[in-house]
Amino acid sequence: VRELLSDSALALTVHGRRLPLAVELVGETQHQANKLGVYVPEGRLINGKCCYRSVDASKKMMLWYVPEMGGEWWLGNASDAGQDRGFLFLGGGAAGRTPDVCRQRWNVFPGGDSNFVAGPSL
Repeated sequence: VRELLSDSALALTVHGRRLPLAVELVGETQHQANKLGVYVPEGRLINGKCCYRSVDASKKMMLWYVPEMGGEWWLGNASDAGQDRGFLFLGGGAAGRTPDVCRQRWNVFPGGDSNFVAGPSL
């Protein structure tokens, strides 16, 4: 995950907190690679935090915060926004942070009846 347009003069501030203008999910993964890309602030809060939508409107994907388990960021279908389900998630300990500054490993859903696996290079 990396922050785009990180110049502080270009930062977006919501409720007194600095937010990245965009978050880009990049890296190597065997599963869900088509979900990676650039996400921009949606302009609303979900579970008290800004949520992000894919700049590729055809994906209908979002990135949102879930407060359970010490705080998690989820990437999934826009229709699931706010819930602890999706295709990728950033494990616990994300409370109070935006996804661009979290250093935990992303977990990736490989599909079928499988459990999430660590995303080796996200």
